[in-house]
Amino acid sequence: MGIIEALVLGLVQGLTEFIPVSSTAHLVLVPAFLGWGKPPMWFDVFLHAGTLLGIIIFFWPEVVKYVKAFFTGLPKIGRGLPPDSIFSYNLILSVVPAIIFGLFFESRIESVFQDPKTTSYLLLVTAAFLVVASLMNGKRKLEETTWVDAITVGCAQAIAMFPGISRSGATITAARLLGFGKKSSSRLAFLIAIPAVGAATAKTLYDVYKMVASSGMQIDWMPSIVGFVVAAVVGYLSFFLFFKAIQKFNFYIFAAYCVALFVVAQILL
Repeated sequence: MGIIEALVLGLVQGLTEFIPVSSTAHLVLVPAFLGWGKPPMWFDVFLHAGTLLGIIIFFWPEVVKYVKAFFTGLPKIGRGLPPDSIFSYNLILSVVPAIIFGLFFESRIESVFQDPKTTSYLLLVTAAFLVVASLMNGKRKLEETTWVDAITVGCAQAIAMFPGISRSGATITAARLLGFGKKSSSRLAFLIAIPAVGAATAKTLYDVYKMVASSGMQIDWMPSIVGFVVAAVVGYLSFFLFFKAIQKFNFYIFAAYCVALFVVAQILL
């Protein structure tokens, strides 16, 4: 993999990871459009680690608050937990559906990653989700999140393991259907993404380690570092702009983009 490819894919990952247009679809389709091969697994780890760093930095005060609440709440389990501790445990609980889903459908998910056409069709699912999210008018706040909400949004996140179905699009839509306001839905979706993306990145990193140990495969460090840095910086900036945009716009604009990308894919593939 060359530096230009790493730069482009880092930019694509950073721009699309935190807006509801499916970053995984872009990482499948953009190389297909440009005639590049599928990026190696180790490069994917660096890209997702970069955007994970971006979202952690963006939410740093809340990350610190909920990590502290997680540990301070442990001695109080069964004796009345404070709200922040309950929310932190709900964040962990939300990862369970994705773990179960991944165990049963890992091979099927991987086959879709190899199929740009199928990936492009799943963009229409994302578009439909976003139309539904735009039609909802809930007012619930983030603080009102229950364990049922966490599991429900976690199930939506699990479905989004397929490339083409946006993680944020699916989770925001689930939160909107549960009655959360637009901003609260977005914050819930992205806070839930932190443990999920972290777990997925750790799992892929372990797979890469096994592959390197068994085959002696070499990691190309320079493109990896370029992809990581670009994904982290651009991801943070796009996340900041996304939260500004949803104050003024609805999700229809992202639904329209997904449909447009689907049309482009049908023409170019």
